[in-house]
Amino acid sequence: MDPDWISTPHRAIVGAQMQRRTAGQGSIRLRTDGRWEVRIFAGRRRISRVLPVGANRRDAERVREELVRSERDGRLLGTPRQTVEMYLRSWLAGTAANTLRPRSLERYTSIVEQHILPTAGQLQLDRFSEQHVVKLHELWARSVSPATVRYHHSVLRSAFRQAVDWRLIDRNPARAVHPPRRMRRPMRALSTAEARHLLDGAHGDELEALYTLALTTGMRLGELLGLKWEDVELRPPNARVSVQRSLVRVSGTWLFGEPKSERSRRGVALSARASATLRAHRLRQNRQRLAAGPSWADHDLVFAGDNGEPLYGAHITERCLKPLLRRLGLPLRRFHDLRHTAATLLLTQGINPKVVSEMLGHASVELTLDNYSHVLPDMQAQVAVAMDTALG
Repeated sequence: MDPDWISTPHRAIVGAQMQRRTAGQGSIRLRTDGRWEVRIFAGRRRISRVLPVGANRRDAERVREELVRSERDGRLLGTPRQTVEMYLRSWLAGTAANTLRPRSLERYTSIVEQHILPTAGQLQLDRFSEQHVVKLHELWARSVSPATVRYHHSVLRSAFRQAVDWRLIDRNPARAVHPPRRMRRPMRALSTAEARHLLDGAHGDELEALYTLALTTGMRLGELLGLKWEDVELRPPNARVSVQRSLVRVSGTWLFGEPKSERSRRGVALSARASATLRAHRLRQNRQRLAAGPSWADHDLVFAGDNGEPLYGAHITERCLKPLLRRLGLPLRRFHDLRHTAATLLLTQGINPKVVSEMLGHASVELTLDNYSHVLPDMQAQVAVAMDTALG
């Protein structure tokens, strides 16, 4: 131990207790504020722990021994022996858990556990390189789509960006490797005639109000399933719904989460048709509640099962919407395509894209214009006709 490290007033106190330690065993000192400090060196990185007031030298010895063991076993964050597995698990439990929505955290954890750790988990963190990222891409491409490879890559890049910020590594190996190019999936919105046919054909269906709101408000399925009656105003002329939450299923448990973004928390005006359908739906639900009696789970949900419990989104698409589309002779679509249909219908009617963007809860109007650029040529044609009309 370097004697210059000990402050002058405490040399007498600590001198008798000092003893030289071999490399890697760490050292202990008594600080000028009366607290004990433990240091060890892991490679060129110094790890320091300051004990709370009241701790004694025996406590410091225990902390030193634990640090030495952790460094030796590769369990100490930021040391040369730290593995990719150790870092990623720490990142998931810390930063990711504190910043991600529950459903996103579940997906990130699944990707790390199933697609990263089995191949790269035992590599040392500071030796994980661009070549390892390329190898992961090759393995992923054998079993998942290019879009999924892109998603896996984004998880890896986010995790290692945090490692750079924490100065655990010098550079982000995922940043220099480019994932597969994004292939934009064409929008599969229903035409105006098809949307009308769907609503007419759904008349009397238990989910008629759900389909109606999806086509007239453009709300996401999770937002619709998380909608409560307290968020609904049916009296004209202020009929509207307020998007306050989203229903998600995480590890078999229902959770009410925050909307997708801050802009997703919004109010959406209701059309006369949507208001009438919701009123009829509420009467039907009241009858269900009376029939269920004490077994009714009162979550105040607008869309719920026969016992008041939440509806499962995947079942709605596969067991309800698609059979209805087949019966009506309409093209098969995902539930999310009803949202696209709502946006397309409004844009082709000449509604300002800024208004449509706010209704959809997009982060910006640029996102709306980018997603629905296929509608713009028709809108430009309408602009040209309007100009001719204005100028005679």
